[in-house]
Amino acid sequence: MAVVTTTKISQLTEDIRLDPEFYQPKYLESDRVISKIGGKNLGEIADIAYGTTPEGGIFEESGIPFLRSQNFSDHVVTSDYVFCSKNFHIEHLNSKCIASDILFAAIGATIGDYAIVPHWIKEANINQNIARVRITDKKFLPEYIWAFFLTEYGQFQLRRYPTGNAQPYLNTFQFNRFKIPYLKNQEKFTGVINEIFDSIDKANKFYPEAEQELLERMEWDKVQTDHVLSYAATSKDVLSDERLDPEFYQPKFENLERHLKKIGALRLGDFCPMPNRGSLIEYDENGEVFVINSKDLGGNGLIDLEGTHRTNKIEITKTENQESLVRQFDLIFYAIGAYAGRTNCYLEKEIAFAGNNVLIIRPDNKIIDTVYLSLFLNSKAGLLLSQKYAAGSAQKFFHPKSLMKYPVFTPRDKNGKPDLAWQKKLADKVVAAYKAKKSAKQKIEEAKRLVEDEIEKLLH
Repeated sequence: MAVVTTTKISQLTEDIRLDPEFYQPKYLESDRVISKIGGKNLGEIADIAYGTTPEGGIFEESGIPFLRSQNFSDHVVTSDYVFCSKNFHIEHLNSKCIASDILFAAIGATIGDYAIVPHWIKEANINQNIARVRITDKKFLPEYIWAFFLTEYGQFQLRRYPTGNAQPYLNTFQFNRFKIPYLKNQEKFTGVINEIFDSIDKANKFYPEAEQELLERMEWDKVQTDHVLSYAATSKDVLSDERLDPEFYQPKFENLERHLKKIGALRLGDFCPMPNRGSLIEYDENGEVFVINSKDLGGNGLIDLEGTHRTNKIEITKTENQESLVRQFDLIFYAIGAYAGRTNCYLEKEIAFAGNNVLIIRPDNKIIDTVYLSLFLNSKAGLLLSQKYAAGSAQKFFHPKSLMKYPVFTPRDKNGKPDLAWQKKLADKVVAAYKAKKSAKQKIEEAKRLVEDEIEKLLH
């Protein structure tokens, strides 16, 4: 429903903003609340700097961590960053980052996203799309500032102040004007964020450990995966595979499949029925049932349930929707789109739905652990197989029957049976990473509520 308001010339801000969105009633009310509490502008309590990208956008294999907005996850800087050289870092010390600095995406599609630098990053640098905010006023703890921007009072400012049309941006002047209320007992946020760091540290540790152990037992280092420019395929292969795309016959794919067969692999179709494709489900924003689409699948094997659409429970009872139901330990396979081949295991107890751009995989657990299977499919070996079996050019997609051909590493125990104990050991690490990630999200919500409760107390 449209709302019409009037803004007087005397109400225009210092930067003479004429865009109507800037004066939405909710933003003006937020300003009124923060002014009533009292505090300071961000520019009064912080040093703000922007970074630079190395010439040609070329990064190093090691050196100084170089942070970009794609390294933000759950408002904390993750460990999957690239590196810049020590010389570049020294030349750009004005944008140096240290633990407890807060980084904001200041331009582009992710504008307004932000993250705090954790204690395990001793020093780093940033690109030109990032604003580094270092709190210099000792009355304001960076952990509290981080938590404040979780609330609607902080989020409103991150949505209100960007300027520009085709490419919105936040410059230093706008960051300086952000209003930060002063709260007592800010030390409590240090404790909460340390718990968040601990959970994220575990999540960052357990999953890579599981993948590394998988690759070592798989003898991944013996697989030749170089891309070859010239190679041949026989007409017999083309007829049996029913594939005409040259990429399908890259030698690296044959090398991998030959290696997996040698060390012990079963075709996915040997222990799994044909995957079901999800369906179009009518969304209900107030619904209680998750609808999992490709966008909700993470690269670390973990599903982002916070971002999922919802639907009503009545959809579960409909006959036409039964094949789209997702149950605990089902695998969700990204079947259409940019990251086709990505696989996540659904670990929640509540029934969910699969959207029409994903496939549901249900293996025989007497042969393979479902969580282990998701780890394999997301590993370097699994993603290489996905490169081979994906169809399409402009948009990659998978036919369910193509998954049945995947060779899956299934080592044997001393009795010659599938080594389920080893699979479970790796699966337990994946589950531990998922639980740690989930705990971090809960702690983030706790930090948000703490700020909101303190602001509410000051208003009454």
